[in-house]
Amino acid sequence: MVWVGPLGDNLAVLTSGLGTLLALISPDGTLKKVVSYRDFIAVDAVTIGDNLYVLTMDTRIIEINRTGDIVRAVYAGFLETSDGGGIGIKIASSDRSLYMLWFGDGLYLSKLRPGLTLDWTVRLQDRSEFPPVILERPKFDLIPSSVGIYILESILGISTNLFRVTADGGVQEKVVFQNINGIHGAAIGDSIYVVGTVGGESTLGVVALQWNDISLYVNYTIPVSVDVKISREYFAKTSGEVHAALTPESLTVLERNILILVREENGNSHLLKISKDGKFLKGISLQIDGSGKLGNYKDNVVIASTSGNGINVYLLSGDMGLKWAKTFMRSVIVEKVLPGKSGYWIHLKTEEWPWGYVLHYSPLGTVDDAFRVPEGRSIEEMVVYRDRLYALVSNNGSEILEDVTEGISYLAPNAEKGLDSHPAGGGFLSSTKDGLLVKFSGLYSPYLLVSPGDFKEVVIPRNSPVRGGLVEGNRMVFWGSGYIIVIDGGQSNTATKYSVLGGMVLGAAPLGGAINVLVNSGGMLCLATIQSTDSYEIRALDSGPTSDTNFMKVSDELVFLSRWHDLGHNNTKILIISKNSSVRKIIVDGRILGILGANRSVIIAYGENGVLRIWGWEEFQPFSECNWLRISGDSIGVQIRDARLRTSSGVLQHISPEEFYRDPYYRDIENVTVKAIEVTNKDFKEKLNVLSVNGTKVNAVPVSVEIQRGNVLYTTKEENPEKGTNGICGPGSVLFFMIIPLVYLSRGTRETF
Repeated sequence: MVWVGPLGDNLAVLTSGLGTLLALISPDGTLKKVVSYRDFIAVDAVTIGDNLYVLTMDTRIIEINRTGDIVRAVYAGFLETSDGGGIGIKIASSDRSLYMLWFGDGLYLSKLRPGLTLDWTVRLQDRSEFPPVILERPKFDLIPSSVGIYILESILGISTNLFRVTADGGVQEKVVFQNINGIHGAAIGDSIYVVGTVGGESTLGVVALQWNDISLYVNYTIPVSVDVKISREYFAKTSGEVHAALTPESLTVLERNILILVREENGNSHLLKISKDGKFLKGISLQIDGSGKLGNYKDNVVIASTSGNGINVYLLSGDMGLKWAKTFMRSVIVEKVLPGKSGYWIHLKTEEWPWGYVLHYSPLGTVDDAFRVPEGRSIEEMVVYRDRLYALVSNNGSEILEDVTEGISYLAPNAEKGLDSHPAGGGFLSSTKDGLLVKFSGLYSPYLLVSPGDFKEVVIPRNSPVRGGLVEGNRMVFWGSGYIIVIDGGQSNTATKYSVLGGMVLGAAPLGGAINVLVNSGGMLCLATIQSTDSYEIRALDSGPTSDTNFMKVSDELVFLSRWHDLGHNNTKILIISKNSSVRKIIVDGRILGILGANRSVIIAYGENGVLRIWGWEEFQPFSECNWLRISGDSIGVQIRDARLRTSSGVLQHISPEEFYRDPYYRDIENVTVKAIEVTNKDFKEKLNVLSVNGTKVNAVPVSVEIQRGNVLYTTKEENPEKGTNGICGPGSVLFFMIIPLVYLSRGTRETF
C-alpha cells in the first residue's frame, strides 16, 4: 500500500507491485473508478489541490488529476555528472511546492515548483557516509513545515538523524537521537514529532522537538538550540495486566492530534490518538488484514491495506467510530481464459461464490456480459466456436451443453444403462476452427455440432469408448486409454483404429498432416507421429509425472503441460514441440492451466492466479527412445447420423457487470470489531546531539517524459457516462492486470502484482 487520502471529492487508494493501481471510492464506500498504470511503480504520493503527485521507484514524478488521468511527468533524479537516474524514496508538499527525497551516489533532496519545474537539488550525504554493513535498509520520512522541510533518517541499531533544510535549499543542521529509533515524523505548529521505537523491547516512542525562534530565521549568527518538549513511550494494556510492546506502522495528523497505527508482536493492530502535548487521548483495537497505511478524508480517519483478499479500506470518524469497512478488487481463482475474435471469455471463481462466474471482455476491454454459475452447478469445460461460447455444465452427475451466448441449453439423451459391460466413460467438450465435439457422461456416442441446434451423432463400437476428441479439417480424431480413432470426412461408415501397445494415450493433436499421439509408458513420455497405418515414428520426450496433463496444438506447435505438487509447491513442466521436431522445455513454479499463445521467445499462459508471461526455456534433447511401443492400425465400423438434442433455456444466470463487481470485488468486511483499549505511558530520557552540516547544491537535469495513459479497469456510469450503458470498462490487452493479475515467471521465479 503506497498512499491513501482525498483526491477531489473521492477517497483515493494507491497501491503498487509490477505496476500501479489507483482506486477512487465515494464517501459511502461505493467503488467509483479503478485505473491501472503499467508504466511505473509508485513508492509514495502526495496531493496539492485536486491533483495527485506520485513518486516512482526510478525518480519520476507523475501528476494525476482527480479522475485518474495523467497530466504530466518528469524524471527528477538525474544529475549532470551521472549516467543514470536514482531511486525514489519519499515525496511531500509544502506551500504548493514538492519535495522529493531520492538516492543516487548519495542522499539527495529536490524541490519542484508547480508544473514540475525544478527549483533546486541538494546532496545531504555521500554514499560513503552510510555504514558498509547494516541489518536492514534505512527508513526515511519527509516532514514539511511552515519554515522548510525536515528529513528523518533511521538506520536500525545505528542512528536516527533529523536534517533541517530551509525553503531555499540551505541545510541548517543535523539532530542525532540517542534513544529513539525514528520511523515516522509530523509537524504540528512549531514542533516536530518523531515517532518510532524505544529500547530493547521496541516499545512505541514519541519525541517532540522545538527549535529556538532565532535559529529558524538567522543564518548561524548564534549557536542552534533544539529543545526536547516530549519524550514518552506507550504500552497497550491487555488481558492479564500485560503491557504489550507497540510498533508503529503508519501516522497521520488530524485536528492537531497525532494518530498512529501500531501493531503488537502477536499481530494485533491498534489505532492510538495522542495530543500534541503527548497525552494519550483514545485507543481502539481492530484487526487490519495486512500492513496498514493511515490517511485523512473529510475529517475522518482512513486505514488502507493490501492482502491476499484484495484492497481493504476502513473508514472511521474523527473519534474512531467505524463507519464502514470494505474490500475492493478481491482475489479470484482463474479456471479458464479463452481468446476469440470478439474479445475474451473468462471463467473464474471466488471464495464467496465457489461455483464461479463467466465474463466477456470486448476487444476494447469493456466487460459487456457477465454470468453467474448457479449454486450446485459446475462448468466442466468451456470452448469458443464460431464466436459463440459453449460450456459443458454438470449438476449431480448429469450434464448439459449450454450455448452461453444465446442462452440455450442442449440436454443429453437419456443414458443407456445395462446394455452391455463396456464402460461409457466421462464427458468432454472440444472445439477447433473446424468443428465442435461434445460427449456427455454415461453415453457412448460423441456429438458433432454442424450448426446451432443441428447435431450429428458419431456412433462408435461399444468396445472402443472414447474420452477425448477433436475436429481437424475434414476428419475427426478420438482417443481412448490405449488407442486413437480417425474418421476421414469422405468415409462415413468406416474408421481407422490405431492401437498403441505398451502405453496409455494422454491425448492427440494433428500437426503437419500427421496425427501426433502423446503416450505415457511406464513413466516415460513418448510421442508417436502417425502418417498412415504403415508409417509412424516414435520418439521419447521426457520422464516425470503424467497424472495431471494437457496436450494441445497452439498455432503451429504442440504444447504439453504436466502439473504436480511437491514439498508444498505446485509445479508445471512445459514442453513445446515444433514442426521441425525440436523440443523446448521449461519448469516453472505454479499451476499452469492453459496456453494462450507461444512463439520462439515467450509463452503467454494462464494459471489460477492470472495470466503469465514465461520465458527462459532451453532446447531439450531426449535422452532415450520409446522403441518398445508398437502401433497397429485396423478398420472398424462407425456410423454418423442425424441427431436432435432436446433444448431448454440456459442455466447460467445473466447478471449486469456492476452486479459482478459488487459481488466478488466489492464487499463489506464482516465481523470487524472495534473496542477501546487502555494505554499506559511513561517518560524516557532522550539525548540529542546537534551537529552542524553542510549540504551541497548540485545541478540536476529534470527530463520530461511521456507516460501511457492509465487503463480503466472499472468505472461507474456516473463517472464515465459516455462509455456505454453497462459502465464497466477495462483494458482488453491487460484485462488480467487486476481482474486477472499479470504474473511474470522465469525459471520458477515469480513476481506478482
